[in-house]
Amino acid sequence: MKLQKLIRAFLGEASPTQIILASLIGAVLGFMPGFSQAGGLIVSLCILLLVLNCNLALAGLIEIVARLLSLVLLPMSFELGRLLLDGPTQGLFILLINAPVTALFGFEYYATTGGLVLGTATGLLMGYFLSRWVTGLRTRLAQAEANSDQFRAITGNLAVRFILRLLLGKIPTSDYAKLLDAKAKPIRIWGVILVLALIPTVYFSSGWIDGPAARSLIQSNLARANGATVDLEAAELDLATGRLSLQGLAVADPKALDTDIFRADRIAVDISTSDLLRKRMRIEEIVVEGGSHGKKRQVPGQLNQPPPSDPPKADSQASVESDSFDLDENWRGRLQQVRVWLDKLSNHSSGNLPRGASKEPQAQEPSGPDPLLDEWLDREIQAQGRVHVSADHLIMGAPLLQIDRILAPGTTTTLMPDERLDIQFENLSTQPHLVEVGPSLGIQSESGNLDLAIALNGASAKGGNNHLRLVLTNLPAEDLAGSLEAISGKVRGGSVDLRAEGNIEDRDGAWIDFPVAITLKDSSVRFSGREIPISRLEVPVQLRGPIDDLDIQVDQNALVTSITKAAAGALPGAALGMMGDGLKKATGGVSDKVGNEAGNILGGLGGKDGVGKLFGR
Repeated sequence: MKLQKLIRAFLGEASPTQIILASLIGAVLGFMPGFSQAGGLIVSLCILLLVLNCNLALAGLIEIVARLLSLVLLPMSFELGRLLLDGPTQGLFILLINAPVTALFGFEYYATTGGLVLGTATGLLMGYFLSRWVTGLRTRLAQAEANSDQFRAITGNLAVRFILRLLLGKIPTSDYAKLLDAKAKPIRIWGVILVLALIPTVYFSSGWIDGPAARSLIQSNLARANGATVDLEAAELDLATGRLSLQGLAVADPKALDTDIFRADRIAVDISTSDLLRKRMRIEEIVVEGGSHGKKRQVPGQLNQPPPSDPPKADSQASVESDSFDLDENWRGRLQQVRVWLDKLSNHSSGNLPRGASKEPQAQEPSGPDPLLDEWLDREIQAQGRVHVSADHLIMGAPLLQIDRILAPGTTTTLMPDERLDIQFENLSTQPHLVEVGPSLGIQSESGNLDLAIALNGASAKGGNNHLRLVLTNLPAEDLAGSLEAISGKVRGGSVDLRAEGNIEDRDGAWIDFPVAITLKDSSVRFSGREIPISRLEVPVQLRGPIDDLDIQVDQNALVTSITKAAAGALPGAALGMMGDGLKKATGGVSDKVGNEAGNILGGLGGKDGVGKLFGR
């Protein structure tokens, strides 16, 4: 008897109101896409389920049915979310998405907002018809005499027995009239006590987040953002002090799954938790220890979403006076990943967001289909699926995640095995168009031979130019030439410097069109059987095209002049004149002995196997 009372207290009341509430909450829970998309909403619904005296078993059954139904109706939920978030009710959802507490509900996700409405409608319909059926069943049982043939026929039905046990925890043999007239208590007392007890319990036991829970959450989110496997050995989170520590992070390269695009022994994070109720997190500083790039993985990673397709090669439009060469394939793959990152940042800038994505978006009047919005949504759906697509253009005030500074001293890379790099990122965020200063990257080698600076001001709230500066100095010229078949053994000693600076244009991706100065210093070139000392040889180069599909254009007339000047004083006048004539014939396509050798040197320094390999060193 006590067990039956306990079961009934746990299940809750089975009045028509409680049946409708149980169906409503269970159906909405079933239509929620996931905790990472609707965490606050799911927690709130579970609290309501405990506090309101609705039937828990019925809510669980309805949730299972609704979950299966939501998989089939996901496209409908998504389109309904589009209507609400990008339609006439946009202003309301802007308030909800950016307000404290409701910001945690995940209304910016199309599937969450659409699922809330579709789940509400489904739950009300199921609850209404189920409550009518249960009321009719109780009436029939109340009218039938106990142990009569009619009573036994009704209670012998498997569906009726299942519903009775589900709602009441037992199959009563009498007193159905009392059940029909009973007044349900609206609040579950033990549910209120449990919720009140959970609040301090969660607060004081936040250390539970340390360990497997934090590691799993961080690992899954990083893997989704990366598009491929992310390994993480351990994670420790201390909300009281705002400290996060990660150990053994390894991020697989989506373009080369047998290598890690980034690896770190330890990462220390300082977090500001002042705005968590608005689902905003600001990380003041991240310090990386033991960082590396390009190391081989023991177990190859796996893609968790389709890799981005390689863009078509752009027309270089090289002039007649210049030669056009492709960049080295090793670096081309790396630069494709850079372009993906730059595209992600530029897609969040105010100029490339869908309708309503201004710096301070306003509610939109219905004005028919927006082709730019449709195209953007199609790309996002193909890349990550409907469940993960969110209307980030409705996020205002501050980004969901902002990282002020990332420091990674002493990082190693297989691209420069003899160097240790100091890397610094600043102003990284999920919505850079809400930050006054754009993202930036600085990389300097400890030897001083590498200095790279990228500033993406075009993605910031103030706007501006996306700027690139690259300086490579003291590259060993002889080692470089030794790796090039065309000029192997023809260059001795000396060094090579490279300097490039200009703006990165947003033209169908990250586009570069600026000069690069390549200088050969204090070297010698073997030419027509003679060793020609070169104190300084400047190779004029123009970089043009998308950052991952660059054309390297060499102005050969200017190069002829540069080589002639570099050889001045090292050769007698007649030999110098012959060299100049040979260089001009080489650039004009004449195949004589001198011209061929000059062409080889030109190709080595400025062509596909020259400048391209220079980048690959």
